Amino acid sequence: MARREWPLVAFTLLGQTAVGAFWLTAVPLAFAGRSAADLGGLSLGFAVYGGIAGLLGMAAASSFFHLGRPWRAVRALNNLGSSWLSREIFGELVFLVLTAGLALIEWIRPGGTARAGVLRAAVLVTGASGLLFFYGMIRLYMLRTVPAWRDAHTPVSFLVTSLILGALASALFLRLTGSRLEGVGFPTIRSLALIAFAGMVAGLAVSVFLTPQVGIFGARIATLLAPPKRKIVPFVVARGLLLAVSGSAILMYSARLKIAPDATVNPLLWLAVAGGLAAELAGRRLFYALYSRVGI
Repeated sequence: MARREWPLVAFTLLGQTAVGAFWLTAVPLAFAGRSAADLGGLSLGFAVYGGIAGLLGMAAASSFFHLGRPWRAVRALNNLGSSWLSREIFGELVFLVLTAGLALIEWIRPGGTARAGVLRAAVLVTGASGLLFFYGMIRLYMLRTVPAWRDAHTPVSFLVTSLILGALASALFLRLTGSRLEGVGFPTIRSLALIAFAGMVAGLAVSVFLTPQVGIFGARIATLLAPPKRKIVPFVVARGLLLAVSGSAILMYSARLKIAPDATVNPLLWLAVAGGLAAELAGRRLFYALYSRVGI
């Protein structure tokens, strides 16, 4: 894969992680209270919103390294009416600004003391902007000229990545910040671990069934530029093994949480995060390499 594609790997993985983390934490919390008054006492905290905003900031920064002339990046927003690239970038910036705004609210009025209705509306609008960013990312890559990308593998693999890394990031953020939100209808850290595991199982299924060239139902690429199967299989196998390692670690961590819900972060969670990230890096590297055999 060409060196210039690595910033896109970072951008898509970080962006999809942020979308997943927000939808698995902030959005459920907005509906956790039985009434608007209940929501006033619930808060993700500055650190969690700040962590998600940080992921988006790093995603935005990494995208600059893909541009030949970074100082012209603002021009990428000139074609919102016709370009999915412009819409993707616009969606990411709106999502970043709104998430940072939520972090600022938590900083100024910690503990969810802002008006519940305002918080709920802000969370839902921010979540909607995250979905628009995610949708723009999918549409950008489903090109007519790239058969390997214009099939179910692209949206499904992006969704699986968001689920795996979003759940792992959420569990890590909440554990590191000592969240006390469990038991209010909000996803527990154990449930987030199980969501991550479900995403890993789905990821293995995507590899077996949808990977272009080698998957049972994957697209068959009839072009001389298509990478041969022998080049693709090692990525699929490596991703599968890494998902197996990460899945085993997250299951053991979940079992530990069942016994000791207040257990601090331990090596099992770090192993699950590292394995999940490495697996998705392998999968995303293959995704871009499928564009052509160059650099695979």
